[in-house]
Amino acid sequence: GGAAAPATGAPRFPPPARREDVGVVIVGGGIAGLTAGWRLLRSGWSDFALLELEASVGGNARGARMAPAGDGGEMVEHPWAAHYVPLPSAENVLLRDLLADAGAVVASGSSGAPRWETSLVCPLPVERLFAPEAPDADGARARAGSGRWLECADGLLPSHLLTDDDRAQLRRLRAAVAAEADGRDGARRFAVPVAHSLVDARAIALDRTPALRWLTSVNVTSERVLWWAEYGMRDDYGVALRDASAWALVHYFAARDSDERLEGADGNGWLVRFLARAAGSRVRTRALVTAVVPLARQSKALSAARGERASGGATVRYWDEAAGESVELRARRVIYAAPRFTAKH
Repeated sequence: GGAAAPATGAPRFPPPARREDVGVVIVGGGIAGLTAGWRLLRSGWSDFALLELEASVGGNARGARMAPAGDGGEMVEHPWAAHYVPLPSAENVLLRDLLADAGAVVASGSSGAPRWETSLVCPLPVERLFAPEAPDADGARARAGSGRWLECADGLLPSHLLTDDDRAQLRRLRAAVAAEADGRDGARRFAVPVAHSLVDARAIALDRTPALRWLTSVNVTSERVLWWAEYGMRDDYGVALRDASAWALVHYFAARDSDERLEGADGNGWLVRFLARAAGSRVRTRALVTAVVPLARQSKALSAARGERASGGATVRYWDEAAGESVELRARRVIYAAPRFTAKH
């Protein structure tokens, strides 16, 4: 373990026990950090270290195995959180390359479109929603936990609860999304990754419009349809519908070419394992990054003493839990792939 925390609550770590020079340090071993490592290797750059806080890499894209409840049963593979990869569109070249390297592409058709490994292809699943038992005619509350599970063929849209007006509003929403997605000149207005989406005056105006205001403008006010839109914003962007832009809302519904996706029995675990194997011994787990200091911020005296230039590169310090010591890495570049909210610390 580390040293005791001072009264301020900030942990205090001992000076570095060892120092190393590394070309690139990747902070974070989730799917972003692992993919950054794959990209470096594919570009011919192998001099990097990937630092991960946990005992294994993958972040919320990891899979796991669950022991059976009784004796003699089989281990059950299952995902954690981020459990699938949408089939990439033609412009998403880098993702297609990654998936091909990982073995998800078995061949290419005459048009150049990939033929996917069938064991990984998953159609839009039939979701199950729990419908609590409704109050009776006298308004008496239903018994806690009572209700039934319903299968919803249209994703998580609670179709069993929709009224005729709800369905009409749903049609209006889909028509409005299709109208916004119409490039007219053949340009793709909404794509994954976002960088391939068309940015023009029309897109900027949509992005400056709150999602709720846009929904009202197309006469979508149904509580149930709004719940569905709310789910989409929280699922893809981690924000409430009231905080999303109309552009983000339309992008959620319009950017994907297919409802099919790639998903193993353990979600994205198959992809995490491929990326981890590619990075190999460059991965350092149980590594708590305590500081990332650009060389430009360090004193000229310190830089001169070490024979370093004061511009470019950074010093990365981390606590090696396995060895019980602090380590300092002097890197030419740092890729910060940990959760963004941690960067300010």
